[in-house]
Amino acid sequence: MHPWLLLMIAVASNVVANTSLKKAMLISGDNLMNGEILQFLKQPWLWVGIIACIALLSSYLLAIRHMSLSFSYAVVTTLALALLAITSSMIFGDKLTAIKIAGIVFVITGILLMSLAEANI
Repeated sequence: MHPWLLLMIAVASNVVANTSLKKAMLISGDNLMNGEILQFLKQPWLWVGIIACIALLSSYLLAIRHMSLSFSYAVVTTLALALLAITSSMIFGDKLTAIKIAGIVFVITGILLMSLAEANI
């Protein structure tokens, strides 16, 4: 599988994992805080998050076999951060301010610049 595809799977998995785990905590996080661990483990969003974490780790490990670590790590973390800002505004109602939008633009610009630099290596 192409390393870029693996990296994009890692990014998407990162977003799904974080979003699902937050959803699980919002729905039944009180169960966990009250010591009702088995009740919390029955939460479907928890398992979606866990599966997404496994997909994230698997795809990232396969991608770094063929890409530089500094580049692949920067892409996965920063692109996931930008996408999480957008996703959390749509799903959880987090505010997407002008400063956050500017940050997302800067992140994407940085990834594009790093991609150009990576291609010239």
